[in-house]
Amino acid sequence: MNIKIDQNAAELIIDSVGNDSFKLKNELAKAKTYLSAVASDSNSQLFLKSNDVKKIFSDHQSNVFKIIDLLLKRNINESIIEINYYLQKGEPALRLNAGLISQIRIHTIVKLAVNSGKDNSEKICNLAGISNPKRIFFIRKKVKNISQEFLINLLSHLLEIESLLKQGNNPINVFTENLINLS
Repeated sequence: MNIKIDQNAAELIIDSVGNDSFKLKNELAKAKTYLSAVASDSNSQLFLKSNDVKKIFSDHQSNVFKIIDLLLKRNINESIIEINYYLQKGEPALRLNAGLISQIRIHTIVKLAVNSGKDNSEKICNLAGISNPKRIFFIRKKVKNISQEFLINLLSHLLEIESLLKQGNNPINVFTENLINLS
């Protein structure tokens, strides 16, 4: 699309769209239109900055990655608010929970590997099912000050939530009751 992107913007984009390549393409097309409209020189290189991403990309404020970050920071109340927002938008509870389980599983694997001294990015990628080894760097930073016990406990709670959702329980109640104990 011939758009240069600064590192902070790239991280915001990843947080906004996750691994949804269709959404990424649509959001970048929207960004290109915006940047072309505000460019003073029509021949200049389009450069996407983080403040542009915040203005342009939809749903930047609520996504699985934001919920993960909130959970990792033990900001349980905010994470429940985000989860409820997602559910009210019509996001299927099981799919949302599956995304949370998947990401927390990856974070837990990285933390356990680092703690065990087997901190080899290639091996961690194979074990966690990650295709991009650069992602390991960011996950390491996120879990650096988080105990492996907390991650395992969080994963356990998310698996319990999955079980309760499959039994037909109210999603908002299930998430709230099971995550509030983590604070």
